[in-house]
Amino acid sequence: NTIKRGVKEMRSDNPVIRARGRRRLAGFSFVVGGLSMALPTFLRVVISGMGEEEDEAFRMSLPPYLRNHTFFIQKLDNGDIKSWDLTYLNPFSVIADPMLRTLEHSVRGEPLTAATKLLTSSFVDPYLGDQIFAGAVFDIKENRNARNDNPIWEQSDTLPLRLAKMARYLGEEAYGPRTPTKLFKAYQALGQDQQSFDNSPFGIIFNEAMPVVPKTTPPVDMFRRVVFKMRDEQTRVQRRFGELRQTAGMSEGQVARVHRDIRKSRMRINSQLSRAMKGFRGMGVSNNEMYQTMKGARYGKRRSQLLFTGFMENPVPPKNLVDALMSTEVGRERLRALMEEHANHARFLRLDDD
Repeated sequence: NTIKRGVKEMRSDNPVIRARGRRRLAGFSFVVGGLSMALPTFLRVVISGMGEEEDEAFRMSLPPYLRNHTFFIQKLDNGDIKSWDLTYLNPFSVIADPMLRTLEHSVRGEPLTAATKLLTSSFVDPYLGDQIFAGAVFDIKENRNARNDNPIWEQSDTLPLRLAKMARYLGEEAYGPRTPTKLFKAYQALGQDQQSFDNSPFGIIFNEAMPVVPKTTPPVDMFRRVVFKMRDEQTRVQRRFGELRQTAGMSEGQVARVHRDIRKSRMRINSQLSRAMKGFRGMGVSNNEMYQTMKGARYGKRRSQLLFTGFMENPVPPKNLVDALMSTEVGRERLRALMEEHANHARFLRLDDD
């Protein structure tokens, strides 16, 4: 509406209205281009000292619905990262945020990612995104907490406990009133040993009254969220080898395509994780902390070591699948075609970001 009205005023025969249109468009350009885009970039690079790799790693640790927002980030003396979400303070964020994310990826030489970000953050997320209740129901269906990517319930939970966890998640995400919830958390914090002002009773209430609520997180915890998310994604990719078990016929080209798709997917996953490692290293996470985190997420020793050097292993099917395929003539033919595709590439592959 602002642009439409400004252009209309600029076309007026009345010089006063034309001047008003110029001021309107100039003000809009200043707010969107200056305050909404240039100022956050200045704060991130100059004040916060956060480079592009650190910014990308920070966003990878966020829930999906926050990754396109604009943040002011501060590195605290103890190494923690304190962030303020500035998106909801800006009435033009629906324009500025997509442009910022698109520009960032364009500068990194990622035109396809930039175009995807522009499409999703400009049109899909604002107008086709999940309604809060529907999104919470979808999270329950996927058994994924959107805030931290952890499961909402565990497979070992009894049915009553599982239903209780689902109901609690739905109530907190869709119907939980924010202010009473924060007051209850402040009450729970009474008499407890507090590690920071933000977690104290007064700090919880004070932050709730602020226009922007800060969030403080140790960078190693942020890295842990990324590691587990990438681990789950790679596990799902590895399961595609199971397509070789199907009873329907498969040509050699289809078998080779299975390996090719798995290899490309794992290349993308490991390249993203490698870039995240560089970013978190800039935030102060040591190599030993990264290795121990990946070890805790049950990353293989070889995979972890290769990631530190910028490589990944050419994927191979698991042993139980190999044994099953070797037991039949059709399976042996499929395994032969699969390993021929495998042999077309080196055992250790350099990641895309190197």
